[in-house]
Amino acid sequence: MEKVVTVVKGMRTDMENMNNVGLYIHVPFCQSKCKYCNFYSLTGRDNLIAPYFNALEKEIASYPRLNLDTIYFGGGTPTFAGVEELVNLINFTHKHHNVENCEITIECNPRTIDLQGFKKLKNAGVNRISIGLQSANDDELKSLGRTHTFADFLECYNFVREAGFENISIDLMFGLSGQCLHNFSETLEAVRKLNVMHISTYTLKVEDGTPLARENPTLPNDDMVTDMYELTVEILAENGFERYEISNFAKKGYQSQHNLKYWKCFDYIGVGAAAHSCFDGKRYFNVESVKNYTSGKGRARGCELEPTPEEFIFLGLRLTEGVSIREFEERFTVNLYDYAGEKIEKLVAKGLLKEGRGRIFIPPELMFVSNAIMCEFV
Repeated sequence: MEKVVTVVKGMRTDMENMNNVGLYIHVPFCQSKCKYCNFYSLTGRDNLIAPYFNALEKEIASYPRLNLDTIYFGGGTPTFAGVEELVNLINFTHKHHNVENCEITIECNPRTIDLQGFKKLKNAGVNRISIGLQSANDDELKSLGRTHTFADFLECYNFVREAGFENISIDLMFGLSGQCLHNFSETLEAVRKLNVMHISTYTLKVEDGTPLARENPTLPNDDMVTDMYELTVEILAENGFERYEISNFAKKGYQSQHNLKYWKCFDYIGVGAAAHSCFDGKRYFNVESVKNYTSGKGRARGCELEPTPEEFIFLGLRLTEGVSIREFEERFTVNLYDYAGEKIEKLVAKGLLKEGRGRIFIPPELMFVSNAIMCEFV
């Protein structure tokens, strides 16, 4: 018999998140498109930037006054769209919503912003910068279609530091075509020497329809990719980084508060073309069209009640802390073991899940192959 579950809209056990909302702002403009990218983004359409930001203001203002504790500019390449546009939008958001003690992140790529630009962002209240590095090897960067070198990245990083930013995150990729463990270890060594607080590491995935898929590259085998991941965990742990999610590592106190909203099913609003939201008991998304978005025809599609218990478990198991039994019951008014006890007990017996501290979680040594475990709950 299926369990009957009541979704308690807006239930929060973390008091700091009870009345707070995250804001994701999608800026889909790029200097050029990376070979592996399947995100919605545009190149060569600079004439659309100004009307697009006008439309962003309208969507942000359409919500009742909210308490925002995270703002995240993603893309695309937000800094390519222009620092003045970003600063103006931040100031506009302050006028329409409560923005206090807010983590404000902006993604950037090297060669899209200079020192003065970072200083302007800092003065506007931005306090977290995420730089897309991917690799310290110039040949690997070229194979990915990146438009920068490692030297360009170092210049960008130094700009960020000189502008006064402390909370700096770097994106890395591994499992690249022709990449060996030695090459990837050199990238980790280069990053280890920097004073960054957060590192995200992702396995390269060849998505259908991308230029990289048409090249049909030969990628490292699964054993090699696993070795790269385990080396990442080892080296970053030795240098003070705690793995708090499958692909994310942070020094103490520097976890991405915005991304934690996704994994913990807290409220967030996404504005812009192709942006997704999870707010007020609903999931919805904007269409993938800047033209429709700027004309007001691309908002709020595909609503459904959220989150499901399965989603809550699936996303929670991405975190090293796992799923809180108490939070599950408070949110869905049913005990976690009454809902999914047979699956949990089976996985625990096989050593694929552990119980402790009032939580269920995936053993650290199995985090890299956790998808197969999490899918048991979908």
